[in-house]
Amino acid sequence: MRLSLTQKYQLIDDTKYLLKIQQNFSSENVLERNRVNNTAFDLWDGNMYDYAGVSRGWRNDCLNWTNRTGEVLNEMQSGYGLANPRKSLYDAFKAYDAANGGSDYRLDNSIKPLSWLQANGLTIAKQNYGQEGYWNYKHRFLLNEMTENYGFGGWNIWVHINWRAMRYSEVLLLAAEANLTSNNALATADFNLVRSRAKLNTVGAVTLDMIKQEKRFELCFEGCRWLDLIRWGDAYTVLKDQGKQIIVLNVDGTTSVGGTHADGGFKQSKNELLPIPETEMLLNKNMVQNTGWVAAE
Repeated sequence: MRLSLTQKYQLIDDTKYLLKIQQNFSSENVLERNRVNNTAFDLWDGNMYDYAGVSRGWRNDCLNWTNRTGEVLNEMQSGYGLANPRKSLYDAFKAYDAANGGSDYRLDNSIKPLSWLQANGLTIAKQNYGQEGYWNYKHRFLLNEMTENYGFGGWNIWVHINWRAMRYSEVLLLAAEANLTSNNALATADFNLVRSRAKLNTVGAVTLDMIKQEKRFELCFEGCRWLDLIRWGDAYTVLKDQGKQIIVLNVDGTTSVGGTHADGGFKQSKNELLPIPETEMLLNKNMVQNTGWVAAE
């Protein structure tokens, strides 16, 4: 018997503010953590300070803003330059949309290219390592979602956006995968709900490859990709060269290779599992370390 969640959960219509404060506690949020806008809370307890938020995006010391608005402002103002979108993701996203209905609606609400940023007043002050000219627009901070406060060694961003651990679109795609072989009609119906919201063509039957692609773009930057690739057995194929080159965004907007890392990339028969912590290994001498990791002495 299939359990229906449609009475409690449903996809919201407009994804422009999908992960924004306007959609805190929305019908699409299956699991979320509330962030209270109350400075009486300890800044470092996770209620106010967005650790991930200030890590994402371009380094603030590499940028100049000439037009700072609510739609443009985000963690760039005090970012550490981590977890930027790759050109390969943007290109694949663009090609997927073109092949499946031609609408860039979801892409435009997820990633912005350098050209869009420049049109909104951004200039590059100096080389930005680990950046290929694309920006995580999905997790941008708006002015009404944050408070900037000087303290703890510099400017900090206090954020009032709830953290989403699972959205209903992920539930639908997981259901589609689960029903793929036993009830393809049901799998296709769930799959098409996500496709329709993205303004893409619906399909008559769904395949695992379709679900894999849809999850990549629908849930980009939301912490699902790694586990999916491991579970599907695709991690080595997709990530074998990840991190072997350090891409640099230059002041003139071009990119170049700023360094190499020979040990980068996913290691087959190793990275599928994390190492067992050394403490656990020392406490239990009968425990065998996972393949590829050095056993504790």
